[in-house]
Amino acid sequence: MPITHELDERLGNLLACSRCKGHVDVFSGGFKCVDCGFEGSIKEGIVYAARTPSASFFDSRHGTMQQGNEDPNVVAFCYKEQAAVLMTNVKAGSILLDVGCGPKLAYTKPRDSIVIGLDPSIASLRANRDLDLSILGSAEEIPLKTASIDVAVCFYSLHHMVGGRRSDNQSKVSAAFADLGRVMKCGGVLLVFDMSPWLPIWWTQLLFWNLAKRVLGGKLDMFFWHKKRVAKFGVDLLPRAHLESGQFSVPLSTTFPPIFALPSFRIPRALYPFDAMVYKWSF
Repeated sequence: MPITHELDERLGNLLACSRCKGHVDVFSGGFKCVDCGFEGSIKEGIVYAARTPSASFFDSRHGTMQQGNEDPNVVAFCYKEQAAVLMTNVKAGSILLDVGCGPKLAYTKPRDSIVIGLDPSIASLRANRDLDLSILGSAEEIPLKTASIDVAVCFYSLHHMVGGRRSDNQSKVSAAFADLGRVMKCGGVLLVFDMSPWLPIWWTQLLFWNLAKRVLGGKLDMFFWHKKRVAKFGVDLLPRAHLESGQFSVPLSTTFPPIFALPSFRIPRALYPFDAMVYKWSF
């Protein structure tokens, strides 16, 4: 069951300061870092751990996104096999961190496990009833103790880690990988599912993303990383982990909406210039 205003002892013991990673004292309605003094609150079953909480792109769009994610062909391409891969890596008693958990888990909640949802959207966390611990925060500053997680998973959240410039995107993803590496236990598994752009799309992004961001502002909330760049993030930032990667496929004639806000606009897989990838780092 989701937490209330209080944390039971085991869940509270998982928390750390998002700023300095120090020990936190948990009390009724909040917590405080004993090292740097950072304070957070616990309201409506959500741990507010972000240093600078702000409105999220998904606060007003999570319903539309979820509706698109439930399209049968989207499920077949993006979630069915991916969820099966995740479940084969979750053992009984595991502590599972879902980065960018959204309003609904993309898999059946594993039995006898603790599921921690980390998301920048308050609305999504409020809607997600499958979490044991709901945290408003960022993958760049995970408010959990070092070596506390058995399995971490990112379902299509990597391409939403964006800033104002392309260099900011790289900094954000680098920080996320570094902190994910910090929280993983020895023997743990990090699974990242995301779309890798075909090379023409990748080079177009590199050339024009900064300009598009200046024009579109907050409406541009995505930057897709080519599979070779994702692998390099692991080499640079997860030196103690071993990478295995693979690609999922569906029939090229399968149609689905590439833009969830326009569910009636559908294209065949053959015209969708991205590959659905899995990256598995074993620690």
